[in-house]
Amino acid sequence: MVATVAIGGTGPAASQRRPVRVGSLSIGSPTSHGAILGELRAGLAELGWVEGRDVEYVYAWAEGRTDRIPALAASLVEQRVDLIVTGNPVATRAAQLAAPSIPIVMGSGSDPVGNGLVASLARPGGNTTGMPNQAEALVRKLLDLAREAFPVAKRMAVMINETSPTAPTFWLETEAASRASGLVPLRTVVRRPEEIDEAIGSLSARRADALVVLPDPVYAAEHAAIVRRVASARLPAIYPFREFVLAGGLLSYGHSIRDSYRRSAAHVDKILKGTKPGDLPIEQPTRFELVVNARAAANLATPLPRAILLRADEVIG
Repeated sequence: MVATVAIGGTGPAASQRRPVRVGSLSIGSPTSHGAILGELRAGLAELGWVEGRDVEYVYAWAEGRTDRIPALAASLVEQRVDLIVTGNPVATRAAQLAAPSIPIVMGSGSDPVGNGLVASLARPGGNTTGMPNQAEALVRKLLDLAREAFPVAKRMAVMINETSPTAPTFWLETEAASRASGLVPLRTVVRRPEEIDEAIGSLSARRADALVVLPDPVYAAEHAAIVRRVASARLPAIYPFREFVLAGGLLSYGHSIRDSYRRSAAHVDKILKGTKPGDLPIEQPTRFELVVNARAAANLATPLPRAILLRADEVIG
């Protein structure tokens, strides 16, 4: 149990017999998510956990394949981790099934109550807590921003993963936002990385004017590939995370995943010092950001409205 390796004393190392093992169950790869996990490590370092002496990290990378996650969760249990950090509902559920007695901290994710991962935000219960987001509310904001950023667009492609547990709610929000904005939503299904090229390649024939990429862990893991394919299609697009813009995408709006992972270090710290995860309230993101890539914006046939540029929290490039 975690409580036998880190409780009491004046610092993390005071009562440890060995470094605690923090497992990371990620949909991504070291390239796509390495910097994000680095925020967790930095947050724990700030709290006094010295890597190699007090804590060691065990990574399980799904490389964009959700079907690999259950086996990876089992592998973390076999490697005797003391705690597992997850980044999406599929990973959290897999960790709960594989490790019902190991604490789980959600570094990101969506709708933990609606997805049946915790009992409530205030009192999660069980072995799970963390920093998930309410991505459902973000869907409408993305559509509203797309309408504002691309005022001449009428036919709006919307990339969605039908295998996600949040997909039905996401599409209801998409339809409601589209009706309110006078848009025609073009459902664009991408469930696996190998479907990206064909899905985006079909948008010209479907007469799409622009693209909205909805939040999804597969898309986060494959953000660089998505941005490259969208650029080759010369389609204006809005994304849910700044990582897309860092990879060359036009603009994004959403919570900061890096900030969530940094803040989740406080949950990890408390649990490793003996607090039960089910007693730690779920925290919601507090930092949302509108990010614009100036170089991508300059290449648009129709410039972004000045109001979008003035409201941007960050302009890159």
